Amino acid sequence: MNLGYLPGGDKSIVTKGNTSVKCIENILKLLKANGILAISSYSGHDSGYEQKQVVDYLANLNQKEYNVLAMDFINQVNSPARFYLIEKALD
Repeated sequence: MNLGYLPGGDKSIVTKGNTSVKCIENILKLLKANGILAISSYSGHDSGYEQKQVVDYLANLNQKEYNVLAMDFINQVNSPARFYLIEKALD
């Protein structure tokens, strides 16, 4: 998934937090054991509000059902992307 806006694309076209979380919920229902969902999130379009909604949702996933990893660029400016990997645990 690519959340926020497409770098180099039309920045007036952006994703929204509530629909992004709903989409993530639906995708996670479809994942098989050991399946992985990869998400890139660009926060510059809304001061990070969508990213906060996504992080709040991901942080509350049951750790017995999902492994969630967040990765950040720590030496970049201008709202760099944040990446998430969500792995569905074995059944």
